[in-house]
Amino acid sequence: MAACPRAYGFAVKLGTLTYDPSPDVRPAPTLFTEDPDFARYWQVFFQEAKPGLAGNCEVKPTPIGDFQGLAQGVGGPPGQGTLTLKGRFAPKLDPDLTFDLPSAQNVTLNTLLHTKPQDGATELVEPGPGESTFRLPMRLVRQAAADPGFDATFALSATGAPLSPRVNVKGVEDHYDFALRLDNVTIKPVDDCGTSRSEVILITSFGVYDVAQPVEIEVEGDWNCSNGSRYVGSN
Repeated sequence: MAACPRAYGFAVKLGTLTYDPSPDVRPAPTLFTEDPDFARYWQVFFQEAKPGLAGNCEVKPTPIGDFQGLAQGVGGPPGQGTLTLKGRFAPKLDPDLTFDLPSAQNVTLNTLLHTKPQDGATELVEPGPGESTFRLPMRLVRQAAADPGFDATFALSATGAPLSPRVNVKGVEDHYDFALRLDNVTIKPVDDCGTSRSEVILITSFGVYDVAQPVEIEVEGDWNCSNGSRYVGSN
């Protein structure tokens, strides 16, 4: 019978190893305001960009002309008011930029009937009872098809949106006509309205965005409120 081969093994035993602790080279934490160079490196103030520096994203304010407005149901039952606004705007654009309404995808309503700061800066148009879709600022999106007679219609959704709120825009030569309608809202009265020949100045503004050159449209309109249940606006 052949003998089995032998197998050999070996082992190495090391003593107890010790290591020097790694030095912590990090500086002691301090407040950045205690940095001797704080004023030089940290205290940075932003400055308003010069006109034109923002390029295509710059919003150009433009006034509303031929403005007409009618607010009915002022101070009446909540949710029973109606507001219609009409006018025209001509965007003040840089020579190399063009406001391209066909590519506009949304309109944001910023104010509708807003009193001036010295009069309390109050938005007079509020949602009706239980209304959850009406809140300012309000974003309206472009409808798949424009309403008859207009180039673009903006409402709460792209398809199947209710008729109110609604903004229609149409290009006419060197300007744009717009029509805005809002139904079933609450319209608050302004102090001293309802007396003979009384008038107030109210601010309306909205912006057209998602376009190569967005525009911000605003008017300070004169609103006759001698009839306490309605405002009749113009500029």
